[in-house]
Amino acid sequence: MNTRRWVVVGLAAVTVGVLALHVISPQPGQVGAGEVDYWPWAVGLVAYPVAAALILIKRPGNGVGRTLGVVALASLAIFGTWWYIGHQPDAPLAAAAEVLNAIAVIPQFGAMVALLYVFPTGRPRNRGYRAILTVFGSLLAGTTLLWLLSPGPLPLTGRANPAGVLPAWTRSVADPLWGLLLVAFAVPGMASLVGRWRRAGAVERAQLHWFVAAAVLTLATVAVLDTIETALPDARLAELVLGVLVTLALFWALPGAVLIAVTRYRLYEIDRLISRTVTYGLVLTMLTGVFASGVLLAGWLLPTDSEVAVAASTLTAAALFNPLRRGVQARVDRRFNRARYDTARVIDAFGTRLRDAVDLEQLSTDLLDVVTTTMQPSTVSLWVVGDHR
Repeated sequence: MNTRRWVVVGLAAVTVGVLALHVISPQPGQVGAGEVDYWPWAVGLVAYPVAAALILIKRPGNGVGRTLGVVALASLAIFGTWWYIGHQPDAPLAAAAEVLNAIAVIPQFGAMVALLYVFPTGRPRNRGYRAILTVFGSLLAGTTLLWLLSPGPLPLTGRANPAGVLPAWTRSVADPLWGLLLVAFAVPGMASLVGRWRRAGAVERAQLHWFVAAAVLTLATVAVLDTIETALPDARLAELVLGVLVTLALFWALPGAVLIAVTRYRLYEIDRLISRTVTYGLVLTMLTGVFASGVLLAGWLLPTDSEVAVAASTLTAAALFNPLRRGVQARVDRRFNRARYDTARVIDAFGTRLRDAVDLEQLSTDLLDVVTTTMQPSTVSLWVVGDHR
């Protein structure tokens, strides 16, 4: 392992260690390790240094890995200074550490927006988006400097900013400005992903599938958090369930999907994953309707014995599960897992083109496309023996 990889692994290990320190030895006055309000953030952010290290080890210099690395380093700064301030609030460097704690959140969220521009290739889609990303980085750096030099109380302890040398009004500008920048530049970032989707080949489209699936899972989790909290009667159980959901869906889903997409490990499993998720969701909805209808109907026919109605409806739903799943699965696969149905058609079309092909370069490209579409390998290459006569 070369020096660069050792540095990547070392920084990832330090970041994971600092995040784990917050769970094992929480600072005085903060929420403890056993509280769900606190531990999901520390445990969840572990996904970023791990994903960044694995990507940069497999693909050194990759822009996606570097972007995740910025999130990881910002998390290291935030949680490291937070733990230091909690244990040494009056230390000589405590005020400087609190300033770093306050400004590190700006590059942390800024890197998440930058990920929209560089995913999945590691670089912006074209020169226009590269220019937009450069402007975004410059403005975000300027905003960070403005916040650093603005006077006012620091967020953790309320002490005065020791670096605040600018007029007082600059704080009121710096506070909302970086958030507005994130929103404003996220819009062209999403447009970049849409543009990539429209021009994507088989590999890049599968990579985008992973990214979109993780984003949908994250948004769906946010939408149901309050519902789950009110639905579970036991407060401790609700806190535990919410903590696990926050860790898995809000933190681990996106870096995990990005890691799979960039390293192309089991890349094409996303089509099967989506089709199975949709299938079982539809089947569950249908069987719930069958069960409810059966209970109502049997309860109307047998009003004196509700247990018979429930048992009959349960048996009916169980008997319908397999045939209903097979029928729904076949229809969903045609939409979300087309490879199962398109393989024969692709091979037949290639055979037709092969009979009339005269351009070796075009034939090589067609062959690679056929292998990629039908076999879905993580990598594919073609070696053509030249004519040395």
